[in-house]
Amino acid sequence: MGNSIKQYMKPYLPRYAAGFFLLILTNAFALFVPWVLKYAIDDLREEVTHQKLVLYASAIVGATFVQGFFRFLSRQTLLKSSHMIQFDILNDYFGHLLRLPMSFYDKNKTGDLISLATNDLKSVRMMSGVGVMNIMNTLIIVTLTFLLLLMLNVKLTVLSLLPFPFIAIFVKRYSALIHKGYKSVQEEFSKINTKVHENVSGIRVIKAYTGHESEINDFEERCESYLTQNMRIAKLWGTVFPLIGALAGIGTLIVLWVGGGEVIGGRLTIGELVAFNAYLAMLLWPMIALGWVLTLFQRSKVAMGRISRIFDVEPEIADIDDASDTEIFGDIKIEDLSFSYTPEASLVLKDVSFEIKRGEKVAIVGPTGAGKTTLINLIARLYKVDDAKIFIDGKDINSINLKSLRQSIGFVPQETFLFSDTIGGNIAFGVGTASKEELEKYAKISDLLENIEEFPLNFDTYLGERGVNLSGGQKQRTTISRGIIHNPNILILDDATSNVDVITEERIVSRLEREMTGSTLIMVSHRIATVMSFDRIVVIKEGMVEAVGTHDELIGRPGTYKEMYKRYLIYKELDLREEG
Repeated sequence: MGNSIKQYMKPYLPRYAAGFFLLILTNAFALFVPWVLKYAIDDLREEVTHQKLVLYASAIVGATFVQGFFRFLSRQTLLKSSHMIQFDILNDYFGHLLRLPMSFYDKNKTGDLISLATNDLKSVRMMSGVGVMNIMNTLIIVTLTFLLLLMLNVKLTVLSLLPFPFIAIFVKRYSALIHKGYKSVQEEFSKINTKVHENVSGIRVIKAYTGHESEINDFEERCESYLTQNMRIAKLWGTVFPLIGALAGIGTLIVLWVGGGEVIGGRLTIGELVAFNAYLAMLLWPMIALGWVLTLFQRSKVAMGRISRIFDVEPEIADIDDASDTEIFGDIKIEDLSFSYTPEASLVLKDVSFEIKRGEKVAIVGPTGAGKTTLINLIARLYKVDDAKIFIDGKDINSINLKSLRQSIGFVPQETFLFSDTIGGNIAFGVGTASKEELEKYAKISDLLENIEEFPLNFDTYLGERGVNLSGGQKQRTTISRGIIHNPNILILDDATSNVDVITEERIVSRLEREMTGSTLIMVSHRIATVMSFDRIVVIKEGMVEAVGTHDELIGRPGTYKEMYKRYLIYKELDLREEG
């Protein structure tokens, strides 16, 4: 297991040691009270005086106050450590998620990943804080109390502790059942979290298709399953606590029966019997708490196991030891590239080969599902690429430092995503901060500036989740501005203008050509009118390169591109007739 709770607790061992010492002081003063009570009862039976009452009362109050003070310090020390551990795990977890490849997110649900960072991590924190504190407290109080009981009466101590081995056996037996139960509970909670996330994200689809009733019914079924699993745990606990209390109560009965006889026989004073009962009662809560700690431990074990499974996923895409940190200019060469998303799946790309020279404008066209998006994702190294298949500036893409590669590529994916931030913040995401002049410049290139100026706060306009207050075309143009603001040497547009009209698209492409002179432009498009002026056009069909050439060359020979061009001419003629 890559990451364990022990690994995260190790840096805070000095704090745990300090907390352990404070708990010793806490329990020492707590155990001092029954001892004072013993002397008080035996002494006051002989003679009651004002001075004695004040003395014993002051001792009990003083010990209680000091005990409370040290308990406060111990809780502060240990519980703060648990929050710091949670902080460390959460940061590592989030950082690890960002390093994982796209293939990981193709297989894992967002709701489940969120559940791990919230519910599961909370369980780990509870165990590393409250759980550890109670284990320490139980160890200390049982040890010290046992010694004091022996000092009071050895025979009575042995008899009163007879039920405790049965408590240990009982707790061990229920441990496996509780672990299994909490594993089911965590899994059911993840399913609920995933369902909520999907429904909130897809609320417009649900409303459009009036699917709320079926979704509510499905959610109720998941909640019922979650409730059933929790009720099983509740039934277990409904058995655990009473039985632990009953077994511990047997010890108290033994003390009263045998201890009473010892008092009658003069071998034990009343004060000693009262103190003995008080110490035995002080053992009861740690025994009950032990069962609760068992729950925390099992829940934490399940939770950390689920989190560790994510940590165990190695990033498929990572820098090799001698990865070069170099400037990228934009020459791209692809040789015999084949690719499938999983080993058992069919090939999406088959023996793809072509070259792109620095500064060229290259279009990639083809039918839906031909593999165009997969191809440019591989050029951006969003998925793992075999060695010696893609070369940039003559270097194998796998030998180039990831940071250098991605800082040199402006990638605008097919699916637009905007953060819950301002328009300016979304555009400047790739560079961190940008001046108003820079924002205006790149918003103008993407033909977005006039729209932004219509908003009351301009670039400071706050966008809702996923840019809900922008149109589809505005979202795409915002992502184009984000893709070009850091002046990439390679710009990749994956059908990034599909939601804007042809005239606007032509303006954007024309501005990109002027502003990004010397940069390589790769554009996936379904519009022939947009790509006709490109230096070269790569036609992809069924995962293979069908043809490469200029517009004039491709329409001069039969194939997919010529058919696409014919359809374009037909649609254009129909549009002209409608306008006429």
